Order: sequence, then structure tokens, then C-alpha cells
Amino acid sequence: MRRLLFAFVLAASLVPVAAHARSLELSLNDDVAQFLVTTQTRPFGVHNAEFGVGVLFNDDDDLIGSLRLMSTNRVSPSLRLGVGLQGYLGDLDRPDETMGGSAVGGNVGIGLAAQVPLFLVLEGWVAPGVLSFGDTDKIKEWSARVEAHISPHAAFFVGYRQLKVDLETLSRDYEVDDSAFIGVRLGF
Repeated sequence: MRRLLFAFVLAASLVPVAAHARSLELSLNDDVAQFLVTTQTRPFGVHNAEFGVGVLFNDDDDLIGSLRLMSTNRVSPSLRLGVGLQGYLGDLDRPDETMGGSAVGGNVGIGLAAQVPLFLVLEGWVAPGVLSFGDTDKIKEWSARVEAHISPHAAFFVGYRQLKVDLETLSRDYEVDDSAFIGVRLGF
């Protein structure tokens, strides 16, 4: 019942963002899927930033929601730098624990010379113990991917993501995801 209530609350929070969505992203593999909806923050009075709401779930019945606020600067045509905050709230099934935290992080996008615009994107987030709650001591997430921008409103990507949660009850990090993925992003 707790998992169903969490999924309902998370889905309800996606509705207002989806109504003003700037992009919809889906990344997946055989074991993990992640949806991310982003919108510009200008209607909310914040310029040069974007707000995102996401959900990640895996075949171990882990369910994690995220909220993201990120500011990205295009330094040059081939270099983008982003910094931001990301909140996590989730339910981990196998250790039967809840997780949560506020992470700091960002990304770097490096343009690669090619006929189709390609970018190497490196991203990382860390929620240290002081910003973690529930049964969580620390959250660490990083990913690397190559994006092919098929059109101004569509991108295809392949990459690798690792998401680990340091739980108070386990002597080792709990791996939510540690695998390669493929995905698409559609812009509106």
C-alpha cells in the first residue's frame, strides 16, 4: 500500500510539470527505466534554469522519485556546463528501507565533431550524510553518455549510470543501478 501511495503522489506531481513540459526523456535497459520531464523555470520567475521531475524504477521493485533544479551555461558551441540541486525520495524493496536526500551536482557536455551533432555528457550527484534522511547515510549517482542530436527537438543516447545508496542498516552500498542504458529525449 505504501508503494502504491508513493507512486500516486509522484504521478500527481508530474501532471503540472507535464502541462508545461519542455522535454520528455526516457532511458532504459532490461532492468531499469527512468522518466524525466523538464520545463523552463521562467514562468515561475527564475531565469536561465530548468526544473525536472523524474521517476526511476527497477526489476527489484525499487521506486525513486527525483526533483531537479539546474542552471546550464553554453560556454561555447561545443561546451555546456550545468550545476544544480536534486532531491531524491524513494522506497527500496529488498532491504525494505526508505531513502531520501538533497544532492548537489551538475554536468558537462562536450561537443564532438561529427556530421550529426554528438555530445559526450558526464553527470554526477552527491547527497552527503548531512543532507540525507530516512534510512540513508549518503546517495551517489554518476552517468556518462553519448548523445546524438537527430533534430532540434530529438536526441538519442547510449550511456552508463551508477546509483548507489549508503544505508544505515547495510555494511555496503546498495546498488539501485549499475548498468548501461539507451534512451531518447523529445523536446517541445
